[in-house]
Amino acid sequence: MSQPSLSDAAAFKPPARWPIFVGLLLGILIGTGIGILVMKTRADAAAKADRKARAAESARAAAEAASASAAASASAAAAASAAPPPPLPMPEATSLAGRAALDEEAARKEIEARPAAERTADEVTALARGRVVAKRKELAQLARKITLLPKVVKEDKELAARLKELHSDREIATDTLRMYASLPGITGPDLLYGVLSSGKKSDVTDLAEALLYAKDVRSKASPALASLLELRKSEQCEDVKKALGEVTKSADRRAVIPLMKYENKFGCGEKKKDDCWACLRDGDLLKEAQKAIQKRPAP
Repeated sequence: MSQPSLSDAAAFKPPARWPIFVGLLLGILIGTGIGILVMKTRADAAAKADRKARAAESARAAAEAASASAAASASAAAAASAAPPPPLPMPEATSLAGRAALDEEAARKEIEARPAAERTADEVTALARGRVVAKRKELAQLARKITLLPKVVKEDKELAARLKELHSDREIATDTLRMYASLPGITGPDLLYGVLSSGKKSDVTDLAEALLYAKDVRSKASPALASLLELRKSEQCEDVKKALGEVTKSADRRAVIPLMKYENKFGCGEKKKDDCWACLRDGDLLKEAQKAIQKRPAP
């Protein structure tokens, strides 16, 4: 094998390095570009996802606000529908209608002297208000009179008739029954029971009954009335049987009608043919009660 000569060595040139550098540089630039593109793509995706999340949150908040607003509106509407109507406006106290509403006699007579077609709505309403004011004054006077002399209710027929008119008058019935309830002693409960037992069921009799069973009124009832009130509220046969013992001992002739219903031997069971008060049939408890109350007159 021949050895390379000096001339060959002199003629040898090493390969150029710039293509390598160029390749490396291009690789770096391409890699960096790809990295930047990937990062930008990821950033765009994250921003898009964030925008969607914010939009969804805004939509949810808007829906909740709309729901709350609707609920508030519904609640306000319900409250408005349940609220009582506003009271009728009161006329000026110094006006003709205002003075009539306070039961000033001169103002009332002046309005009443004019034909109905020439009166205003305030004046017509004022006359009604004035009547109520006058009746309340009368009730206060009657309450004082009855408090000082309770027996006047029984002895004064005109007063008794007037009381009946007042508790039957829709304008003043509630005030009259409340006055009865406020009377001291047994008079008030007796008057209330008289209303309760005087006629067919109505708003007035319902109020009289409710007042009778109010604790501060029932506690004032006489033993005769207390035993009758207990009997009226007894619904089971055994409870009635127990209450009849007190009726026999204390009740008066006011118990005659209430006791009549226990004579009925029908009304219970599927076909309403069974005896509701079968426990009273043994012995003479009912007969003894009926006999005993006849000996005691009603107040």
